[in-house]
Amino acid sequence: MNNDSNEATEDAKPEKKAGVGINVRDPFNTLFLNAGITILIVVIVLGAYHFKYGHVSTGIGTVDVTEIYNNARTKLAERYMKTGLSDQEKLAIKNDYDSFGKKLENTINQIMSECGCVLVAREAVLTTNAVDYTTDAIQRMGL
Repeated sequence: MNNDSNEATEDAKPEKKAGVGINVRDPFNTLFLNAGITILIVVIVLGAYHFKYGHVSTGIGTVDVTEIYNNARTKLAERYMKTGLSDQEKLAIKNDYDSFGKKLENTINQIMSECGCVLVAREAVLTTNAVDYTTDAIQRMGL
């Protein structure tokens, strides 16, 4: 009878196949195997994301919008005050004034894409470590 009980317990043990080291019937082995595969996939995806977008700088630059606006206003006023302007020339100056905001926005976006940084108003920055792009923006806008 003792022999029969040993045979029954040996039959109850899960079978291991030759060369396979993981018993997939054990729930903890399955859990650890799934967790390992998940971690591997996450590491691969994060590595690919970092490879593609990791070079983007998150530095901060400043622009003094008030100074740029004052320069534009002064230049447009000087052009408008010239004597002998035709109606077409006055209309062109008015159109330049109306398109100033869009031109400033495009200039700031161009600088941000080149420097790889975020530009904020100089008045909003409390540190002196930020690079000032005001003169660059003024030159690009032809002011």
